[in-house]
Amino acid sequence: MKLSIVEKKVMQHLVTKGAATRFELTASTGFSKTAVQNAVRTLLAGKHVVQHELKREDGYKHRHRTFIAATEAVTPSPRPAVTPSPKPTIETVNVFEHPEIYSRLHALETQINALAEATGNLEQRLDKQRDSFIEYIEAANVLQSNVGKRLRALERTPPAVDPLYVEIEKDITETLGGKYSPELLRITIDNAYAERAK
Repeated sequence: MKLSIVEKKVMQHLVTKGAATRFELTASTGFSKTAVQNAVRTLLAGKHVVQHELKREDGYKHRHRTFIAATEAVTPSPRPAVTPSPKPTIETVNVFEHPEIYSRLHALETQINALAEATGNLEQRLDKQRDSFIEYIEAANVLQSNVGKRLRALERTPPAVDPLYVEIEKDITETLGGKYSPELLRITIDNAYAERAK
């Protein structure tokens, strides 16, 4: 990147005297504030200059940003060539030559088979329980349906009462109503009805 005269002066100040604010750069280069601001902006974009710490200026309440020369950007150092790392070699192992590995693998295989068998048994038991539960629900539904049918039948057809029984009940209740208990009165009515209904 080709630098303008202002940019060169700004870079010269930053390289020789270190960090500086825009006000200090304006004073040391002799260029206008706008020219120095434009130069700093261009140098920042080209990565020749980087922002640095804040510094207090006389006559201002707040601090101002300082800038320093980015020496790596001005004189880039050559990067070392990257050598690719060798691929790791994978060694194969014959388990039959190592009895401890073989016995461990055999034990793991036995455990896996046992777990598979236990899982299969558990699935069968769960299937049986599910089938039993379904049968129970179906039987309960049938029972509920039958009970409902019976209740509806009872509601529709009230039991028929024999007029003879009503007449006997009336006569005996009027005659013996206060003399006997309700249970004894009911037995007497039933016996009289049985005799007359023969």
